[in-house]
Amino acid sequence: MESVYPGAHRHFDVYGLMCMDVLCIVSSRISLKPHPSLTLSTSLARPCPMSFEYPEDLRYLDSHEYVRVEGESATLGITAFAVDQLGDIVFVELPGVGDTLTQGETFGSVESVKAVEDLISPITGTVLETNTAIADAPEQLAEDPYGTAWLLKVQLSGAPDLSHTLSATEYRNQVADH
Repeated sequence: MESVYPGAHRHFDVYGLMCMDVLCIVSSRISLKPHPSLTLSTSLARPCPMSFEYPEDLRYLDSHEYVRVEGESATLGITAFAVDQLGDIVFVELPGVGDTLTQGETFGSVESVKAVEDLISPITGTVLETNTAIADAPEQLAEDPYGTAWLLKVQLSGAPDLSHTLSATEYRNQVADH
């Protein structure tokens, strides 16, 4: 790696991800760009949390699950930020069709090479459908977490109480600090 800054290549080789995060934060807040002669490996580059998509029609939990309410049913999944933080996802445990979810309770887990995280239900209801494609190939969560990579479809038990959830703007602001 060539650079006009002596020692910069060693710094980025050893601390690539951390430096990319620093450059990401700096560039997103004050519009600075790295010196043109400084080259970075694109394999080390990760999107800034602010650059992730957070659809406005969803409600978010601070534990990084989302819910999309559509009439008397809802779709549950995990956010792009959660997928990014987990890294390579290797296993997803989900409830079966007909199982009951309770708001605020664990309904499954996501396992990555870094950690195992419980999934928390934002709503109460009965599982109508489980995304078997994700259960069979959990790495697909990274491709489209708000579209084809949903986790569950749930029949709501009455009107959902979403007062504990965050709007897209509130969630975006929460993860911007990470």
